[in-house]
Amino acid sequence: MPLCSVGSAINLDRFDWMKSDWINSLKLRTTYGVSGNVNNTVSVYPITSFFSDVNFVTQKSYAQLKSVGNPGLRWEKVRMVNVGLDFGLFNNLLSGSVEYYQKNASDLIGVNFMDPTTGIFETSGFYQINNLINYAKLRTQGVDLTVNANLGKNRLKWNGSLSFSYTANKVLDYMANSNVTMSTMVSTPIPVAGKSLDLNYAWKSGGLDPATGELLAPDGTKEYTAYLNNAKMDDLVDMGLKFPPYAGVFRNTFSYGNFSLSASMDYKFGFYFKRNTINYSQLFTSGVGHMDYLKRWQVPGDENVTSVPVFPVDKNISRDELYVNSALMYEKGDFLRLADLQLSYHTFPGFLKNKECRLFATVRNVAWIYRANALGLIPDMPNVTYPNPRTWIMGFQINL
Repeated sequence: MPLCSVGSAINLDRFDWMKSDWINSLKLRTTYGVSGNVNNTVSVYPITSFFSDVNFVTQKSYAQLKSVGNPGLRWEKVRMVNVGLDFGLFNNLLSGSVEYYQKNASDLIGVNFMDPTTGIFETSGFYQINNLINYAKLRTQGVDLTVNANLGKNRLKWNGSLSFSYTANKVLDYMANSNVTMSTMVSTPIPVAGKSLDLNYAWKSGGLDPATGELLAPDGTKEYTAYLNNAKMDDLVDMGLKFPPYAGVFRNTFSYGNFSLSASMDYKFGFYFKRNTINYSQLFTSGVGHMDYLKRWQVPGDENVTSVPVFPVDKNISRDELYVNSALMYEKGDFLRLADLQLSYHTFPGFLKNKECRLFATVRNVAWIYRANALGLIPDMPNVTYPNPRTWIMGFQINL
């Protein structure tokens, strides 16, 4: 496929109708490009795996069809358009850019489900056969904003930089497999046309039996396996996005004479994360526990203050599937964090022939300013055993 891109820019500040004392520069730019991607997992020809042993029924050598091949295989296409505005205002005391982009991906490789009477059908396990063709479509769009400020008088100066980004995607075309279980949608969601590619799905919570503390399935029964086997898409809860659509960094540097103090804050908003909890099946099998065990139901009335089921007398994987992957395990991930602080001293010592030297001290992973979850979990890595420690760094730099 042809790969191409074209761009243009125009300096709006050169037009008389845009000239002003407070506008130093104003540039409008746009680009359009077409690119392609080769999916190396797909072949034009059928793919067959041959085995060195013999089939236990026929006692003959055998092979397994892995893919039926894609005679119409072609590039995955990506068309992208960008429109941006660069600006400098008030003698460039304020500068930055704002940019909108849209990326349309088409002919993406996706699973196509054939008429089973052909003898080619998708199933699972050893006999899984994939029919992968070019048809899926995905649209991604977003906005990037950067603002820089430079203010100062005499020896006191302030430099600030704010970046903000918003991104969203939508699956435009994808063939859903009616045989996909809802447990699969919860653990490894497949794309759904009309929705974001980054959605979380969870089981509805049925609560606890007030008499015994046992988990109730969302339909109010204790027939956990039957509920899982008969569940439909409507039985799942859309738990929001797993990746933050809003993110950015705010950096400030204050300078006075030879000293400077800088602080960097980062933020992410609009996403949800799944936390760990007690899984009784894992506890029985491998001894893996969780502090939620201490919050378990023990006496009638506890169902009003806890959602953790009673310690069971037996192992039931279906029961634990409904609990550990329920909507109760999702927390809002919004946060604002003071990422680092740095204090510097600049000097030009004579014994180094007036080369610029800098002595600095840095603290990283300083503090949380705001976290939406009330459990004290780290939103971007909630299930780590040991969080990133606060680090202190001192250094001396010479610019030769």
